[in-house]
Amino acid sequence: MPFGFSGGVVVGPTMTVPYIAFLLFLPFFGCQTPRPEAGERSTASIEASAPELKLTLLDGETIHLSDYRGKVILLNFWATWCAPCRVEIPEFVDLHKIYRGKNVVMIGVSFDHESDSEYVRSFTEQAGITYQVAKVQDYSEIVEIERAWSAVEGISTLRGYGKGDPEEGNGSVQMMPTTFVIDKSGKIIRKHIGPREAKQLASELDLLL
Repeated sequence: MPFGFSGGVVVGPTMTVPYIAFLLFLPFFGCQTPRPEAGERSTASIEASAPELKLTLLDGETIHLSDYRGKVILLNFWATWCAPCRVEIPEFVDLHKIYRGKNVVMIGVSFDHESDSEYVRSFTEQAGITYQVAKVQDYSEIVEIERAWSAVEGISTLRGYGKGDPEEGNGSVQMMPTTFVIDKSGKIIRKHIGPREAKQLASELDLLL
C-alpha cells in the first residue's frame, strides 16, 4: 500500500515535532522521544544484541524481552499521535495474522502520555490490533529505554520507506515508528525507521524462522 497521511500534521516516513509550541506544552507530541543528557549513556557492552526491556502490557501484565528468547521478535515503538505509526498499523495487523503460531512474537510499545492508557486501549481495539501492546508508564521510562538502546551500536538500519540500502546505526528510538527485527538468540538483525509494509518485514522474518 502507498504510504501517506491526509488531514494530519505531516506526510512522510517518520514524524518529528512540527511546532515549537508543542515542545513547550506537550512534551509527548510528535514522533520524537526525549534524548538523554550528555554523559548519561551507558558505554557498556557495545554490540548488536537487544538490551533487556521490561514492559507493562495494556492488561497490566509485566513482560521482559528475554521471556521470548528462542522466538523471533518484531518490536515496534509507536504512539497514537504519530501519523506514520498509524499508517503502518494495518500492515502489522496483517503481518500478525500471517505469523501467529509461527514462533514469531510481535510487540508494540506505545510512547503515549502516562495519562492516556484508556485511550490507547480503545485505539488498539478500534484499530483491530491483535498482537501484544505495551505502554510506557511515565516519562522516565522513555528516557531509560532511549539510554539503554541508543548505546547499542553496529545495527543494520533502514530509514524512510525502507527502499534504499541499510546503513550502520545505533538503537535509538527517538524517531517513530521504529521497528526492530530480533532473532532467536536476541541479536538485533535490522532496525527500521519509518513505516513498513507487511511484505518488507515478512522477507526478513522468513529468513530467521
